[in-house]
Amino acid sequence: RSMKKNIPSGVKVISVLYFVFSFLAFLVAAVLFLTGAYISSDPAAVEALLAEEGIALSSEDLASLGGSLGAVGFLLLFFGGIAFLYCILALVAGIGLWMGKKWGRILTLVLSSLSVLYALLLIFSFNVASFVLGIICLAVHGTIIWYLLKKDVIASFVKKE
Repeated sequence: RSMKKNIPSGVKVISVLYFVFSFLAFLVAAVLFLTGAYISSDPAAVEALLAEEGIALSSEDLASLGGSLGAVGFLLLFFGGIAFLYCILALVAGIGLWMGKKWGRILTLVLSSLSVLYALLLIFSFNVASFVLGIICLAVHGTIIWYLLKKDVIASFVKKE
């Protein structure tokens, strides 16, 4: 018979944070999917929308734009797929942490490590907004990694018999 695990409150906070990350990634994925599908399916509508906004394009520009819109639509769909994959993985990690599962801790460490790499890319993108977002991302995920690697936290994920 196993005893109930004593899950640290910090792990619960990180779990909730990962639920929030999952929800935000879902929103990003939805916007990317919808925008990518719209652009890919109807380049003429996008061209008409540009014309309504007073953006006049020559026939050569319109011809090249049609091909480019297909590529842009594909990229939006591709990155939407990545955001949706992250959404699912973050949700699973959050559930695993909430339940005190070792695999949830490991998955969270992997996702936070990937997020640190992404944060470094943002920091060195030479854009002020990206720099600030990168610093925030680095601080949050660096703190998560540090916390989940503490000995007492690791010990709380060991099965108690």
